[in-house]
Amino acid sequence: MKQFFKFMFASFFGTILAMTIGTFLIIGIIGGISAALSSSEKEPTEITESTLFVPDLSKPIAERDLSNAFGNFNFGGEFGGKATQALPNVVASIEDAATNEHIKGMFLDLTVFQGGRASLEAIKNALVKFKVSGKPIYAYADYYNQATYYLAAVADSIFMQPTGELGFNGSAIEMMFFRGTFDKLDIEPRVIKHGKFKSAGEPFSEKKMSEYNKQQMRVLMHSVYTHYLAEVGKNRGIDSAVLRSIATELKIRTPQDAISLGMIDGLKYRDEVRDMLTRFMGAESYDDIKTMDVNDYMATMENEYVKDKIAVVYAVGAIGMGEGDDENIGSDRISKAIRDAREDDKVKAIVLRVNSPGGSALASDIILREVALCKEAGKPVVVSMGDVAASGGYYISCKADAIVAQPNTLTGSIGVIGIIPGTQKFFENKLGITFDRIKTGPFADLGNPNRDMSDMERKMIQDQLDRIYIDFISHVAEGRNLDTAFVNANGQGRVWTGTDALKLGLVDELGGLDRAIELAKEKAGLEAYQIKEFPKVKNPFEEIIKNLGGNVKEDMIKSEIGEEQYQLMQQIKWLTQFDEPMMLMPYFFKE
Repeated sequence: MKQFFKFMFASFFGTILAMTIGTFLIIGIIGGISAALSSSEKEPTEITESTLFVPDLSKPIAERDLSNAFGNFNFGGEFGGKATQALPNVVASIEDAATNEHIKGMFLDLTVFQGGRASLEAIKNALVKFKVSGKPIYAYADYYNQATYYLAAVADSIFMQPTGELGFNGSAIEMMFFRGTFDKLDIEPRVIKHGKFKSAGEPFSEKKMSEYNKQQMRVLMHSVYTHYLAEVGKNRGIDSAVLRSIATELKIRTPQDAISLGMIDGLKYRDEVRDMLTRFMGAESYDDIKTMDVNDYMATMENEYVKDKIAVVYAVGAIGMGEGDDENIGSDRISKAIRDAREDDKVKAIVLRVNSPGGSALASDIILREVALCKEAGKPVVVSMGDVAASGGYYISCKADAIVAQPNTLTGSIGVIGIIPGTQKFFENKLGITFDRIKTGPFADLGNPNRDMSDMERKMIQDQLDRIYIDFISHVAEGRNLDTAFVNANGQGRVWTGTDALKLGLVDELGGLDRAIELAKEKAGLEAYQIKEFPKVKNPFEEIIKNLGGNVKEDMIKSEIGEEQYQLMQQIKWLTQFDEPMMLMPYFFKE
């Protein structure tokens, strides 16, 4: 009887606790809905007094605005969600603030920046436009890395915490290889590819970079780093050759070194910077200063209704079959988004925003077909490339009317690869597991990892990849109006920066999403337009459930193994998830 009461009370209190938590969650959701709906009914906020613009660049920068009906309800923190801001909003608010008479200047807190290279480039360009207005930009950080200093270099005044650090020591690329691990486990990494520079399988099949891969990585790093030094030098007024020597010789070892070399203007504590801003704004205290961040400023920007639309279709993440989501490209979802834009009479042009290292060859071809149908229907398509638009990401782009990439975009990687691990010896020698089979024919289980692969089977798979590669370079040659032999010579799985891709004719212009939209406007002959985004953002209730589950698990793993190791784990998981020919590049490049 004692056990009965023990379990009864445990069950009772457990039920009460669950109901209490559920009640608070429901109340929170209802409150969020009410706040969002009431906010959506408000008129645009008007700036009527002297204001300091303070964009919070520490929030993760997303490709698009993922806000929804619950946009004003913060599911972050307790429920594992992530507060993000859209790159187009950041850029638009900075550029508009330059012309707003009530915005007196800008303060950038750059201790943390969570965005890719293309985001960095787009925001830097917007800051340059703001600076042209004559309004001062003040930058501050507890410490700077090369990414945050790239933005700070645009500022009129750069300050750092007195014991902070300016990390300015060059760029490096490091790849991890698992061939030794596979050898110990008796796993045979069968990598079949077309393209001598196609390196996606090297982490599994090799113990170090191939010479072809080293060659392309050196060129990539040189191109990206040269652009970085040139832009920092131009904005800071220091010759790029001097900057290169500063990094190469590691001349900045103390905060005072950064000042003496002209990289930093002063060392200040945060309260001293606030006092300086208070004097600049003519206020009695920092708390009296009227400030605005990106979200606040976007609420001041009116959007008048215009009948004609330019569709922006966001293709973000690895490419695969099926539905996908806001972080992964699904062939069904993205092809439908392009088709919906094509069939919408109000949409006069389409901008395809691609930020993808590629993926499934079949899924890529399904999406490319929809791009081609847009052109046949007479609707211009302009591609805007983000951090990376390579392999399958380039495949879905190649038939657009124009392609715009950032100088540091990674693109190209025109090649195909298949990875089929041989696990038979692992199961037998390490686990004592054996396999036997009955087949209707010799190729009934083609690609089976649990038996040896014959030379004939390898040749058949190679032939399939070769056919896909020929289709790939044919599409590129047709879409880019290039000779097939030229595309083949500059394909072979080789990755290019946007700067080098422009020289090869693989892209048409250097610029961001704003330039791509402007091109689409010109090609459609529009005077005025509104942006209409595709595909629709996922159902908010689905995102709540995802935040309560997947993101919590993700955050727990990251806290245990660290951000870099988590990203490596995700890359390995991604590289090994496909069971079909792939158009992809490993995204290991970082500064």
